[in-house]
Amino acid sequence: SWKLDIYGCIEAESCLDLSVYCPPNSNGTTNCFIQGNDNLGRHNHEGTKIYAVNGWKDIDIDYTGTYLYSRHGGYMYCGDTYNQSCIIDKYSWLCAESDHYCNDVDATPNPTIHPTLQPTVDPTSQPTLNPTFQPTTPSPTV
Repeated sequence: SWKLDIYGCIEAESCLDLSVYCPPNSNGTTNCFIQGNDNLGRHNHEGTKIYAVNGWKDIDIDYTGTYLYSRHGGYMYCGDTYNQSCIIDKYSWLCAESDHYCNDVDATPNPTIHPTLQPTVDPTSQPTLNPTFQPTTPSPTV
């Protein structure tokens, strides 16, 4: 697997407006690491842009900044084609919207409140194309 480690984002203006493409995690272990302080963030543009298929589950950030400067911020892009995006929170390395997809990529977007009690273990290979409300035979066929 690929690995990306970025150290040194603690020197004056060293990692402002940085775009980072993170490799996916390996069985829950991140393969992307960034070390930084207030020199990791926004300068004149959109701030830090992080591209990570599995969102925050793909990156580990060792941040010793204060979050008090307007420099902290940017965008996270996640999903298989980076089709989901969020604004990075002002006070943490997460999406500003706590329930955003990039914060928990594995979460089911709209889970049912009525789970299947006994799912089939042997689904049919020939489903009925046009089912009716009334049975067409007086008793089940075998």
